[in-house]
Amino acid sequence: LNCNAQTSSKDVLQKLRQFCSVVTGNTGRTYRPREGRRLIFYMKDINLPTPDKYDTSEIIMFLQQAVMHNGFYDDDLEFVQLEHIQIIASVAPSSTLGRHHIATR
Repeated sequence: LNCNAQTSSKDVLQKLRQFCSVVTGNTGRTYRPREGRRLIFYMKDINLPTPDKYDTSEIIMFLQQAVMHNGFYDDDLEFVQLEHIQIIASVAPSSTLGRHHIATR
């Protein structure tokens, strides 16, 4: 996923839905890769999206929740687990034109 200034967590979810199937079980919903045993989800230039008024990036906070808790809360506030999905992200130096610094929290 190539990020730009307008990229949001909804774009990340759209890509996950494109490559994953949703399985519902007794532990709730789970995103699993459709083909193969693993999905490597690469996000390029995650410091391009414009920070909000609190100087945080929605996409980075979403990724932090997905990595720390191995899932995320959807629009209905239901927890969705991620299985066999590896998230990799890259950033460019914040001194480069159009890039924003990443909040320390």
